[in-house]
Amino acid sequence: MAVIVSNGNTNISTASGFYRVEAHNLSCYSATLLSLSATRTLTFTPANAGNALGVVICLQSGSNVSSMKSVTVTLKEGVTTRATATLTAAQICNSITSANSDGWFVPFTFSAPYAVTTAPATWTIEITNATGSTDWSVRTSNGTAVTYAFWCDNALSFTANDTIICKDVVTVDQATSIKGTLGTGDATNGIAALICKGSTGLAASVSNFVWASAPATAYTLTVDGLVVFGAHSGFRAGTSALPIPAAQMGTIDFVAPTIGTVNGFADTQRNSTVFGRKSSFFIYGAIPTYERTTLAANAILGGTATFVNGSATITKNSHGYSNDMPVHLTTSVSLPTNFAIDTVYYVVNQATNTFQVSATVGGVAIIAGSAGSGTQAVNPVIVTTDTTSWTVGDSIVVGKRNIKGQGDTTSRTINVISGVNIIPSSGISGATAFSGATVAKLNGYGFYIKQNTASTSTTNYLKCPSNFVISGCQIENFTWVIALSSGFSGDDLANQLPVTVSHCSAYNTLNTTTFTFNISANEAGLIFEYVNAYRSCLYGIAPVTYATTMLSLTCRHNRVMSIPGGSYSFSQTSLEVTGNNIENAGSNILMNGTSVTHTNNLYWGSSVSTSPIYSSFIKPVAVSGNSYQNSTTGLNLGNLTLGTIETNAVFSDSANGTTNTTDIFPSASGLVEYEMASPTGNVNVSTTNIPTLVPGSYIRISDNNDTANDDKGFERFGNTQRTGFSLSDTLVHTTGTTFAAASSGKFALRFQSINGTTPLEFSQKVPTGDIANKTMTVGVWCKINNAAYYAGVDILPKLTVNYDNGTLTTATATAGTSGQYLSLTFTPLTSFGQITVTISSATDATTTNAYVYWDDFSILYPAGVTLNLGGLDLWANALPITPTLATLSAAADVWAVAETVGIATTGSMGALAKRVDVNTSDIPTLL
Repeated sequence: MAVIVSNGNTNISTASGFYRVEAHNLSCYSATLLSLSATRTLTFTPANAGNALGVVICLQSGSNVSSMKSVTVTLKEGVTTRATATLTAAQICNSITSANSDGWFVPFTFSAPYAVTTAPATWTIEITNATGSTDWSVRTSNGTAVTYAFWCDNALSFTANDTIICKDVVTVDQATSIKGTLGTGDATNGIAALICKGSTGLAASVSNFVWASAPATAYTLTVDGLVVFGAHSGFRAGTSALPIPAAQMGTIDFVAPTIGTVNGFADTQRNSTVFGRKSSFFIYGAIPTYERTTLAANAILGGTATFVNGSATITKNSHGYSNDMPVHLTTSVSLPTNFAIDTVYYVVNQATNTFQVSATVGGVAIIAGSAGSGTQAVNPVIVTTDTTSWTVGDSIVVGKRNIKGQGDTTSRTINVISGVNIIPSSGISGATAFSGATVAKLNGYGFYIKQNTASTSTTNYLKCPSNFVISGCQIENFTWVIALSSGFSGDDLANQLPVTVSHCSAYNTLNTTTFTFNISANEAGLIFEYVNAYRSCLYGIAPVTYATTMLSLTCRHNRVMSIPGGSYSFSQTSLEVTGNNIENAGSNILMNGTSVTHTNNLYWGSSVSTSPIYSSFIKPVAVSGNSYQNSTTGLNLGNLTLGTIETNAVFSDSANGTTNTTDIFPSASGLVEYEMASPTGNVNVSTTNIPTLVPGSYIRISDNNDTANDDKGFERFGNTQRTGFSLSDTLVHTTGTTFAAASSGKFALRFQSINGTTPLEFSQKVPTGDIANKTMTVGVWCKINNAAYYAGVDILPKLTVNYDNGTLTTATATAGTSGQYLSLTFTPLTSFGQITVTISSATDATTTNAYVYWDDFSILYPAGVTLNLGGLDLWANALPITPTLATLSAAADVWAVAETVGIATTGSMGALAKRVDVNTSDIPTLL
């Protein structure tokens, strides 16, 4: 095993395509850096004599490129200079405008090679700053030993288990393996590949480690250790125009490390919180024609069944099968004769605990020719909505299980597929999979990254990348940590593409809890789309600190199934979340945003009380068509939800009889302004935290359960409900003191307060214009539903008018259950042009005993008063009084409208008004 460095652009298979590294310390993972404010000297002894060509060092910047100094590397023999190389800051950083907090693997190539020997205590390399104002630092392995690799012109061919330094472009074009090398004082980080910076920072040329773009065969790169990226370094497999074909699938397999203790992809700082890493990672693999389909019929839980020799009857208690349902049989030893495994049968003659099967729908029941041996089982056939291009041996998972919490934790191999019928390697376990469930394929992509030889999944640290694009890739047992809540790449926008994960499968077979992707957006944004995630989760955030560019953060058409326990952010900040399915989650899913499109998503089977959370939906662009089903809590409203109107949400699955324990649960102490329009399901709202919400908070539901006029509200101190014609509560004011069943078109307002000391209120601002010294009357009918209302602690129903911007007058109902008319007559003394009318009530009675009905407001303006607010002449609270309407208009207003708006057809008064030469002959045409 050797440490080698590329000899120009080369392939793994190229003879003599590399140089031997004659001295090295590859680890860069000490948190202690060494400033180049002082010269740093490396003393080394070459392993072999040869002509010295150069040295790779790892530089860390502390400021923008414009202020950084140039760097000189000098090879000395004793005190005599033998070779030098100098790079300016712009050359080191590819002329980008910012280089803060980065580790740059930089090759310094000597302009004139010099012959070195293996004589000990002879050779040194000095690293110094030159012109500029800000010093660089060098990274180290243990706080004192500088990271470096020194090479001569001793050519080598690659050998399996070598350690590669990709100074130039190295192409993987055959099956092989690379192995880690430890640095001084570092027993953890075995470096299997170290990727130097590209020739530019542009996405097209930043990668010095690549996969053959048109591989002749499928092959695997086995990695024992870390593949390490510096700033402006990258890995690439395929391109968007030329992805790696599925028939020549590329595989990277990270094995349990034998050198050091960690493996995976990593940048120069791995899990530190320093931002600005600027690495790039690209995988473009072929995408299967069908990545997922849906279940066309319920897949009932399979299980043990009893066969009897000579009988067609099969016994399985409470089997749940229906006639014509396709099933298949499995056995631990052998099936009864006349039956075969991997064969579709159809249920006939079903009863509660027994059934028979036939070779055709509705056909003749098959009689067992023996009882068979071992344990027999009957399992459902997976019936899909599409005929896919899937084949025997493909791996699939099925979602939407009839439980609250993590669903099935076992993927299945296809044993037989015929049209829409799939016989899997094992039956549905855990719980029934309902119609509409995702059936996702995990394999069949052009690239495959895996780690399946250890007990825990591999964690990859490529934080704050300039580019991270994975498309057409199967990802097994990997966690990608590419996130810092306050970090960003700091690269020039020209060097960045949106962080993108698309058309992939990502799954975990080792851990009970995992993120597959824990990603921060870079300045170009973040996209998750068409990902099949199984036993794992997508986590995407936008950093708090970033360039002035507004981030675009998108999650669309992903299928996330059987999520383990934990807390996962599905997306945050300005975002689009569209067409995703989250099927069976033992976790809460967090979503925040200030410019949000949240449409047509399914959240099914969450077992926690906070899934999902809207903690910051502020006047979203669109929230509609989402389904919150079969969960402990369907929808949890977070601490800041402003101006949100959600339409056409679904809270129940009537076909399968599933409901949420709680449909809507507001978090405590927040400000919530949330309206649900036309939801499906009789929506229940938890009132536990509503009294703790900020004043002004509300939850409102219109046309509940798609029922016209079934409108209700949840305020801080009680609930409101529309009553009237065709509703479950028909009570309205009819005549006199009578409240009775409503006739067509009649409705009223019902209060139900939740305590006896703090009233539930409904207020409205009524424009009046200037009615100083004029008398006005406001009245309303009310009815206390039951004498129990005032038997405990209560505040009787009350009508309050606030006029003259602070003067209050009140009318209070008496203790009784007949209809009462509360009225107030008052005379404002100022020109303040509006009044506030409030109705209120409070009681510690519960259920129907707390009801108070309100109906038929009377707002009687003073005699002779007309209301004209269209001129914006009357103001209150620093704004014109609204609505800007006029109950009667002056003649001048009518003429102005006639002349300017177009009421001027031939023969009209408007036409006449527009003319300046009116004659007596025009008059008859107007009569």
